[in-house]
Amino acid sequence: MGPSAGRAEPDGAWWPRSRDLPGELSALADVLDPLWGRITRVALDPRHWSDLPPRLVVNGHVVNVGFFTSEPDRHRIVLLSYSAGRWNLLVIPPETDAPSVARLMATASADAGPSMTATARS
Repeated sequence: MGPSAGRAEPDGAWWPRSRDLPGELSALADVLDPLWGRITRVALDPRHWSDLPPRLVVNGHVVNVGFFTSEPDRHRIVLLSYSAGRWNLLVIPPETDAPSVARLMATASADAGPSMTATARS
């Protein structure tokens, strides 16, 4: 799956194990940087994360952090890379149970079907 071309649907899903963005983003970049290119900027809803500085050092490079509070789905993170573009990832809250996580990840990764939000966990 590649980066989106400005579309609103998620390109995939991410299930961080905590609300500590510096630690969690490092692990995400370990996976994504080799596949898609270095993450240079993230935008997210600050209400769901602790300790949000305007810049983070992630795996030896600086990642700028931006904030939004008006997104239709507050459980989203936007990742930007100079070399590959933009990715919209559904952020599954850390406290979500494993069966719900599996369903949300499968739905977010599907090429077709209705849009799913992390708050729709029933």
